[in-house]
Amino acid sequence: MIAMSLGVIPGALTTAVRSKRVQYWLVALGAYGTGLAVLASLYFMPIIPGTVEFFAAHAIAWCVASMLMVFQRQYAWESAGIKAGPPWLEEWPEPFPAWAFEGAFLSHLIDIPMAVLMAMKVFNGKDALVKAATESLADMSAETRFGSSLALEHCIFASHFGIFLSDFFVHFFRPDPKFIAHHICAMALLVAGSFMETLPGVVVLAFATAIVEIGSMSYCTWTVWKTKKSYIFFMNLSNIVYLIIIVVILATAPQISSLLVGLAAGGLGLIIGRTTILWSEMRPHTKAD
Repeated sequence: MIAMSLGVIPGALTTAVRSKRVQYWLVALGAYGTGLAVLASLYFMPIIPGTVEFFAAHAIAWCVASMLMVFQRQYAWESAGIKAGPPWLEEWPEPFPAWAFEGAFLSHLIDIPMAVLMAMKVFNGKDALVKAATESLADMSAETRFGSSLALEHCIFASHFGIFLSDFFVHFFRPDPKFIAHHICAMALLVAGSFMETLPGVVVLAFATAIVEIGSMSYCTWTVWKTKKSYIFFMNLSNIVYLIIIVVILATAPQISSLLVGLAAGGLGLIIGRTTILWSEMRPHTKAD
């Protein structure tokens, strides 16, 4: 009756809705299918872990896949008429639309299996833990450093570099100082993890990378869906784990170079920044919750 009163034929309305749904799923399948195909192509590339070619290929592939994921979520939200924040929130003070946070959350879901696999490696006995926390690339044999046994670590560093790089392309017209500072600092640390030969604890740093980004995922869910408890828990947990790892690396390092101090300062800066944002996010919502 409502459709007829508006001069719309019910059959035509149903067809339009159905056509819109088909278009939505075609875009989704195209984006996700292409992204998975790009990532799968890495398996067939004759590239060696630990090399510049490996890092570049994985960074580019994950950059493309992440961009496709985020743009698909942009299409989903904007096709529903939502340009900024979600309808269940009265205010949206964020510098980026809601779809950006949801897209980032989905892109970083890979960190959960990465963290599990790295935990199985790092905590596989006392000797494994000590080696993970103290060994540098220079301490490893060529077979280990450039072999399959360290492929996951190199994949973690390169993939996150690519995901962060994709953020610059997606939000090129939305420059934000905190966003830029965070990403540049994080990307420098990722490059160091893959190529700085004297950096101790390279294996445990790969584990930390996945853990830290799980904390970042909780920030995304808080921003869009206001999941307060999980945000507080996972952000604090990831910061504590990262802080412990930095302290252990500095305490056990055979030599404290100025570069190592600089990298540690960058990691501490990320922890301080993430904690500061957590406090600022919680303060206005204390009474409401």
